[in-house]
Amino acid sequence: MSETDSKQFVVRLAEKQGQVLDEDLLVSHVEHLRDLDNRGILRFCGPCSDGTALLILACDSIEDAREIVESDPFAVADYYRERDVVEVEEATAENNFLLGDG
Repeated sequence: MSETDSKQFVVRLAEKQGQVLDEDLLVSHVEHLRDLDNRGILRFCGPCSDGTALLILACDSIEDAREIVESDPFAVADYYRERDVVEVEEATAENNFLLGDG
């Protein structure tokens, strides 16, 4: 998958279940993120001030993005009970912010 062929997906994680978090789970989650980063899939990740978290993934399809999200140790442990994935098209000056053919 080349960078130009991939699509981008925003992942919103919510409904955190803090009681399931321990050091092993956190380390496993970070290892998962490192693997995604090394493979060029992870474009952004981080917690939000409202207790949710966001990721941006570069994948071929929404099915691939969902599979990646569900394979995260946080998902396996149901740390975030809500895991929403949606495709996003980046609007930039280069594509005239998606106005017409740019």
